[in-house]
Amino acid sequence: MNDAFGQIYDVVKHLVNYLHQHNISIIKDIVVPSIALDKIVAIVGLYYVIKTFRFSNNLSKLNFISQLTQNHREIWSRIVEKELNERITDISADPKTLTKTEKRYILYVILHIKTSYQAHILKVKRLSQEEIKDMGNFLNYPLASQTWNEVKYWHEKKFVKFIEDAQCKAKLNKTSKKRILFSKFARFLKK
Repeated sequence: MNDAFGQIYDVVKHLVNYLHQHNISIIKDIVVPSIALDKIVAIVGLYYVIKTFRFSNNLSKLNFISQLTQNHREIWSRIVEKELNERITDISADPKTLTKTEKRYILYVILHIKTSYQAHILKVKRLSQEEIKDMGNFLNYPLASQTWNEVKYWHEKKFVKFIEDAQCKAKLNKTSKKRILFSKFARFLKK
């Protein structure tokens, strides 16, 4: 028995000496020949780069959403401050009496909608069905609809289709006689 162990010991000793003489590491070069230490470091480094990129990307998306919300708030605060709301959101407003200020404001809203649409397409910020209907609702008002019909030819076809679909999905029906009568009655009461 001792003789067998002695022979194995001698073989292992000669093997270790041979490997040492030729600068061969048992673990690095024999056990795991395809995974070198430098490759492991590179893989770990790549993992952290990807993790950092994802975090940075999410942070950028959050920043974009924050800016979009701020712009949205600014647009709507103008409507409240200048009381453009009465005519722009009046279902019975005559599009022929559209002022330059109202048209400019509606154009700002359309550009804001386009930014939201582009963020939706790029998957930065997904638009909910309610947000899309809200956009359609706004553009179904007569003054906004008139302005949109004048400028839609400046926009890409996919965006125009998106707006037209949003207008169809919107609850506001621009030809609703009940809404027109209610709007006229509400203006009559204000006088």
